[in-house]
Amino acid sequence: MQLKQYLEQNGYTAYEPSNLSVIGDNFDPGQSKQMIATITTYLWLGGMLMAFAGQGVFNFFGIKDPSQLPAWYNYLQQNKTACLAGLFFLNNWGNSQLSTGAFEIYLDGEIIYSKLASGRVPPPEVLVSLLLENGVKQGTQFTSMAL
Repeated sequence: MQLKQYLEQNGYTAYEPSNLSVIGDNFDPGQSKQMIATITTYLWLGGMLMAFAGQGVFNFFGIKDPSQLPAWYNYLQQNKTACLAGLFFLNNWGNSQLSTGAFEIYLDGEIIYSKLASGRVPPPEVLVSLLLENGVKQGTQFTSMAL
């Protein structure tokens, strides 16, 4: 059951007029994790470029003699599938760093629930009891439900 349905079935009304709002937002994973995701994405894209158009890139820079090509490029061409699969999984891992799993509830600027601290998303019953414990009354109307 979705939170919105639970609230409506238990006497809580959604939408206007309002004195409580529910807002969804992204939780900042931090600069280091954003940098990891960016670097792995560039590695993936660079690997794709070199795997499929590498000879053209080297020709553009005036390297036409196959004996002048770097060893890593020759390895990439001989093991294209394995290299691209490795870069694909590296890119997926890097981008997974952006997912924090955060689910936090603030009331009047104070945190009343944190999935990061508890390790789980609360069922609707727990959310309602947290709101009631913190002074929200049954019948309170909500401005928005981003569910």
